[in-house]
Amino acid sequence: MKSKIAILSLAMVSIASADQSFYITGATAFRTASIKAICSSFSSVGLVGAMKKNDGTAATLQNGDKQIIKGTFGSLPGVTTIFCSWNGSVEGVKALALNEDLPFLESTVTTSTVTTTATGGTDLGNTATEVLAKADLAFSDVFKSSTPYSSASLFPSDAKVGVIAFTWVANDGADAGLTNVTTQSARAILTTGFQKLSLFSGVAADATKNVFLSGRNDGSGTRTTFLAEVGYPIALPIKQYKATAASGVISSLRLWPAGDGTNASTIWDNDVDGNGGWFSGGSLTTTMGGTSTSVTVYESDGVEVSFPAAAVSVLGYQSTSDAATSITNGARALSYNGFPVTYTGSAISATTRAAITNGQYTMWGYEQLYSKTAIDPAATSGVSVIYTAIKAGCNATNLANSGIPLSEMTVSRTRDGGTVAP
Repeated sequence: MKSKIAILSLAMVSIASADQSFYITGATAFRTASIKAICSSFSSVGLVGAMKKNDGTAATLQNGDKQIIKGTFGSLPGVTTIFCSWNGSVEGVKALALNEDLPFLESTVTTSTVTTTATGGTDLGNTATEVLAKADLAFSDVFKSSTPYSSASLFPSDAKVGVIAFTWVANDGADAGLTNVTTQSARAILTTGFQKLSLFSGVAADATKNVFLSGRNDGSGTRTTFLAEVGYPIALPIKQYKATAASGVISSLRLWPAGDGTNASTIWDNDVDGNGGWFSGGSLTTTMGGTSTSVTVYESDGVEVSFPAAAVSVLGYQSTSDAATSITNGARALSYNGFPVTYTGSAISATTRAAITNGQYTMWGYEQLYSKTAIDPAATSGVSVIYTAIKAGCNATNLANSGIPLSEMTVSRTRDGGTVAP
């Protein structure tokens, strides 16, 4: 009798030990595509999940800052649980390189049915318990060579899983003359944080009007991609302004103060006034959706500067997916070096897509999926299975308006901001 009990106990232990958990972090701009790719690899039977946003606003599975998704994953035995915590591309590379502890949702949080197309789940609001864990995988909009962790041993050597495109964006209240950004005007405003509208419009009368820059912190792959593309050294500080906006109205701009919590720029040890920015791409959409007819400008210490309250334009930079949300709120996508970014609904138009895939529009980067451990595509268990399935899930259906499959690209580049050619 004892032997039967022992055998049964061993069997139960074996079943329990088949359950596995994996932790994913990284790019916020690619999170929608990431979540879709992850969910599509699960079986629809028993698939459940939950999510929360750090700002306390309502979350969906695709826009939450953290998710927990569990069910049957491909051929893996037992229950597979995937925890996600999106902290930015460069931050994701850092987390793997330094084996950092990151906050993830606690495994016992309340979950509800999720679909393999990444909808459903429980919105946990601010009630979710978080625990620290180390990430296994990280999505990044940039190569690890564009981070301070270029010598870290991350896998595989070719980690590309797709292409993500970006665009300059003007806020809802921006002057109609702000339509195009060149590499030269981009470097100018990155250096000072503001420039005369005439630099962008070419109209002398616009010299009385000002354009201010707002954007992301240095843990962002979006910011790194823009700096690399326009030839601004990615490790150097820039100048940006933080908007105070409510009910769709920007009332003031403040040179971004140092020490601004999660918005501080600390990756390159440059937490100085002006260099901060939003830690998440979604946070910038509030600014870009704001009108700006009477805006007071302040220094980082809150002292008003010599700009009288007046109408201003705010220039931002976003992934084309995040920009679609800003456009819904009244913003508009701008041309880059004379080529316009246009949309059909919430997705970039076929014309813009072709310009990216054929090399005419170059504000894009590769989406990387890095692993802390070596990847074996033939493996039947562990991180390799998760990695291989998610990479396969980065297809046209799941990427939708968030990215472009590698198979569509007829051009390539070997580094962020590098030459684009067939």
